[in-house]
Amino acid sequence: MVHPLQKLINGFERFRSEGIDDPHLFSRLLEDGQKPEVMVIGCADSRVDPGVVTSCKPGELFILRNVAAIVPPYGPDERPHAASAAIEFGVRRLCVKHILVLGHQACGGIRALAEGTVGLEFMAPWVGVMDDARRIVAGSGLEPKAQLLLLEQAAVLGSLRNLLTFPWIEQRVVRGELTLHGWWFNLAEGRPMAFDPLHQRFVPLTDTIRPIDHRVDVTATGRAAPLSLEGFVARAVADAGMAPFPGA
Repeated sequence: MVHPLQKLINGFERFRSEGIDDPHLFSRLLEDGQKPEVMVIGCADSRVDPGVVTSCKPGELFILRNVAAIVPPYGPDERPHAASAAIEFGVRRLCVKHILVLGHQACGGIRALAEGTVGLEFMAPWVGVMDDARRIVAGSGLEPKAQLLLLEQAAVLGSLRNLLTFPWIEQRVVRGELTLHGWWFNLAEGRPMAFDPLHQRFVPLTDTIRPIDHRVDVTATGRAAPLSLEGFVARAVADAGMAPFPGA
């Protein structure tokens, strides 16, 4: 059996010899610097690597990965904030034009949010950022398996909503300089689905349904439109053929 690290070394050599069609790619990236147009906020889960599932090359994506693809709300203080620092660098220094929050099916972080984090030191406060989503989904009346899937998707919306609490993100969204997208990766089928704000549901990405059509809209007042977790869950309940739950 090949040692895990040896497998990485072999893979790197294979990448250098077969995976790069431009022999000057890295020297150009070093000289010119990185200029990605898309930032992906994804989960640390080993099954959903943003660069792999989108077939992107080095330099095309600026990627932040953490447990459950969570974005905390804006809250600058003297403490370190790894996720917010990466978001700030992507938006204010690299000037990315799109931010894509990529959640996925069977997310361990979301399961921990739903079921508890006994025995883990750092998980509870982190996944607790999405406690509003957990509370709303828990009141849906759906069966547990459906609730877990719905919570995975609701957390994507929660992260999009938190992105809009960053003033320099909201300003760029309002000016049309930055577009926010919410995707959820269906592991069973190996394909992403995009949030459609018009119909309040995730829809398959096809040749006729582009992710650009599922961006966060700007209201007539010139402010970025808030994403309604209650509205999203209410739509899911309606799709399931159930009566609206209290508070929806």
